[in-house]
Amino acid sequence: MKILAFDTSNNPMSVALFVDGKLYEEVTTLIRKNHTLQLIPTINSVLKHANLSFTSIDRLIVAVGPGSYTGLRIAVTTAKTLSSCKKIPLETVSSLQSLATNVSFLEGKYISPIFDARNNNIYTGLYKIENGRPINKFKDRHIYLDNWINFLMKKEIQNVYFMGELEHLKENILNLFSTANFVNGILNVPQAKNMLKISSEENIVKDVDALVPNYLRLSPAEANWMKEHKEDQTNYVEEI
Repeated sequence: MKILAFDTSNNPMSVALFVDGKLYEEVTTLIRKNHTLQLIPTINSVLKHANLSFTSIDRLIVAVGPGSYTGLRIAVTTAKTLSSCKKIPLETVSSLQSLATNVSFLEGKYISPIFDARNNNIYTGLYKIENGRPINKFKDRHIYLDNWINFLMKKEIQNVYFMGELEHLKENILNLFSTANFVNGILNVPQAKNMLKISSEENIVKDVDALVPNYLRLSPAEANWMKEHKEDQTNYVEEI
């Protein structure tokens, strides 16, 4: 089986090709690029090196959020287009769970992957590494950092490993949560080569046309719409 996986949830972009369960090639860039212009050429390059075409791919795996609005739209739109045009089954994974796979060697430990949502807000969730796979224990959410730390403390969860976009948040985390641990280096960058670890038949999208990114909060366009349609005050963001 040939599987193509990619993640453009945030500034990094990562593309990986798996052949018969083994990583064939991965391209991950940390440089701030225009993913709109770079994703398809990178996919084409990876396939060319393997002497494959899109029609050779048996499955697509895409990280659908949370993360950057623009990055998520690029990934999801690309995945939907390829899936529909080439009739390729499409599987989705959490961008946070995908990041947590980088530390799947931390067996039995709790992991809090973090993406910066600005103004001391974060996207996060709580995972525990079980049998080399990050298992979600508290669902992904958009939340104020202090509230997340307080939540973990109330649940009496100790020795959590924090990872992701949090260099500027470390001091604040340690002030609130003295037993916090931090993951170092490249492990804080989403890597598509690890996405196969969380692949599951249950994640196959049944209605590709209906697939949307998992923003976990209103996009600016949606927020503006809400201001203009105050009669509809549905809460689209789940609270803790």
